[in-house]
Amino acid sequence: MFRIIFVSVFAGVVLIGCVTPLKSNQVRVTFNSEPPGAMIYWKDIAYGTAPQTLTFDLPADAVRRGYLDDMFVRAIWPSGAEANGIRLTMQIREGEFKFSRPPNAPGLDKDLAYAAQLRQVQASEATAIWQMYNSMQPKLPTYTDCTKFGSSVSCTTR
Repeated sequence: MFRIIFVSVFAGVVLIGCVTPLKSNQVRVTFNSEPPGAMIYWKDIAYGTAPQTLTFDLPADAVRRGYLDDMFVRAIWPSGAEANGIRLTMQIREGEFKFSRPPNAPGLDKDLAYAAQLRQVQASEATAIWQMYNSMQPKLPTYTDCTKFGSSVSCTTR
């Protein structure tokens, strides 16, 4: 019972924290990168390593047009390779955009090594969260049932 309540409360907090209704002039985009590990910037402000979700307020002329080309959003990989420019559309109010690393940019080996490190860190974090979750579970009592058959005794522990 405790497990069901814990999972339900945890899921509810996560969902409430992540889902904010959009205003009529807003677009929400989750930015990813290929390979993983690019830092996402908007107007020279670093928002963190992809994936990052940002909400944009579109100006009135962009709402009338139905889109906004935003050259201020960019992804920069550890090697310095950079990709920028997106089109935000009112038809897709919530979506995903994946920046692809420029194929001819130098330092691909550095970016791939960083992506591998990220995967290792994420796997370690997932293991730590699972261990923490399991440690919070109540310990179930054990029971031993014994039955006598003639001169022998048979016991089962549950």
